Amino acid sequence: MNNESNLSAEFTRVPVIDVHKGNLSAHMPALLKAIEESSFVAIDCELSGLGDRKKLNASSIDERYLNTCLVAKTRSIIALGLSTYTLQNIKDAKANGSHTNGDFKSNGDTVSENGNHEDSEPKSWNYKVQTYNIMVLCGEDYIVEPGSLKFLVEHGFDFRKQYSLGIQYLRGNDREENEDQPLRRIFSHLVKARKALVLHNGLID
Repeated sequence: MNNESNLSAEFTRVPVIDVHKGNLSAHMPALLKAIEESSFVAIDCELSGLGDRKKLNASSIDERYLNTCLVAKTRSIIALGLSTYTLQNIKDAKANGSHTNGDFKSNGDTVSENGNHEDSEPKSWNYKVQTYNIMVLCGEDYIVEPGSLKFLVEHGFDFRKQYSLGIQYLRGNDREENEDQPLRRIFSHLVKARKALVLHNGLID
């Protein structure tokens, strides 16, 4: 049995919660709780640029890493997409006609320890998915690449909203300033929660 032909995913709904400095205090407790209770977390960053594309795709992992460090030091995060996936239950697919326990359903046949596909009924993995689009604004100078901004504008990104409501953050290590750093708090919570991370752009994210 071909496993790929039997794998499927169905989304019953995909609500996205927009988070900015105007509503951060209202959404932060639920966001942190969602991370803490999740099975795994997916992250995707929208950046002001990616630097030299040739170096980004260099065959040498060392060269890729150096370019990634340069991008992190000179570009900024514009928006942070964060989705938490919480496993609700696992049921036989035939017995799970409704999706009352989650927004995401993945079906696949069973694989035995020796790697062979067994003839048992497909299973259904039901996840509760919570997705947050976090608008951020770097508080330091950064490089902007026209191509990256053009791509974002063409896909509906609102830069006026970013500059008026973006959650400010600072790059690099912790600072001694007394200012609250909500974005750093979110990432600190991710580290403490020790959840598996799924990244869209790997090292860049």
